[in-house]
Amino acid sequence: MDDARMFLMRPLKREDCKCQGRHCACDRDRDRPGKHSRAGGKTREGRDSGRKPSNLGLPSEAANPANPAGPANPAGEANPANPVEASLPDGSFAPMRPMGPEGPAGPMGAMGPAGPAGPAGATGAKGDTGAPGAPGAPGPAGALGPMGATGAIGPAGPMGPAGPIGPAGADGLTGPIGPEGPAGAVGPAGPAGPIGPEGPAGAEGPAGPAGPIGPIGPIGPEGPAGPAGATGAPGPAGPEGAAGPVGPAGEPGAAGPVGPTGATGAAGTPGAPGPAGPAGPAGPAAPTSAVSVAYLLLEPITASVRSDGTARIRDPRTTPRWHDLSTVPGHPTDVVDVAATVLQDGALPYLHLTVQNSAGQVSWTKCLLGRPVPVTGGFFAPGTPLGPPAYPANCDKFTNETPPDETPPA
Repeated sequence: MDDARMFLMRPLKREDCKCQGRHCACDRDRDRPGKHSRAGGKTREGRDSGRKPSNLGLPSEAANPANPAGPANPAGEANPANPVEASLPDGSFAPMRPMGPEGPAGPMGAMGPAGPAGPAGATGAKGDTGAPGAPGAPGPAGALGPMGATGAIGPAGPMGPAGPIGPAGADGLTGPIGPEGPAGAVGPAGPAGPIGPEGPAGAEGPAGPAGPIGPIGPIGPEGPAGPAGATGAPGPAGPEGAAGPVGPAGEPGAAGPVGPTGATGAAGTPGAPGPAGPAGPAGPAAPTSAVSVAYLLLEPITASVRSDGTARIRDPRTTPRWHDLSTVPGHPTDVVDVAATVLQDGALPYLHLTVQNSAGQVSWTKCLLGRPVPVTGGFFAPGTPLGPPAYPANCDKFTNETPPDETPPA
């Protein structure tokens, strides 16, 4: 901003104005040499000094820093014939003439320089505590303090460990020889030595006397009969012999045919029943064969009686599939029949197995078939990580349920 504009925007002082009656004239350029006209009148810039500065008397940069005012218009030449005011001979001012028309506004000036930095803002909120720094290096060791007073003698400490064994002394004199100890056991025979080379054959000795004849051995068993020989061909017919004497009379001929049956006679009185005949020998036992099937969901659980009289279970979910129950406590001998069914005890499925042996003993057991599979359903099979123990450890001992009218063998 140039000096002229700065001067124009300074505040008016009382000594800058002179009044006569109701008319006052203020000379803003009073202290600004070189701006008066030759006639003593004010320049255009002086005439405008009485106006109220724009933007409440503040510089345009302060009113609008983004759009500062342009430079002031150059002052026009003074009009000697129409001065704004004239000085009277007595030093007073003549009445003020009317102000001339306002000149056109000057062009927008270029943007002024950036204003000074504003005051520092308020201190912000306290930030987060930073991470603890690395531990500092250890400080130097302090000076050795004065020696303390000698303490009282402490109690005797425990006995220390035994010291090392000292060196061995010189050997003593040899004692008398003791009695001979018992002979030790004969050691095992050593390995046979290698066979030496065969020596030369010796001369043949004289023949020895003949020994006695030994006893006759027993007759051996008769060998099997040989196959029958083939039938020989028939021989030729011999010549006809002479007629023999007449033989004795022949036997009576056979009886003639039976005649027709006569009428049935009256029934006779029934005779007394005869004595019972002796009991015949027992027939051979029928082969053991019994099977029963029960279902766990869609899996068939098969129970079978084998020819050795034991009960077995087939579970297709396990490996192996067949399981022998003869090792379960209470398993009866000579089982001939079996029945199986699957029952649910809460969430656990059990196979109930009933067997009967040849003596009529009836026994039953139950085997845990699985544990429930969460979410997806189904059961973990015996022997799997989450299932019950493997067969037959998953079965209870057999319970005797024989009817009271029969007494099974002990």
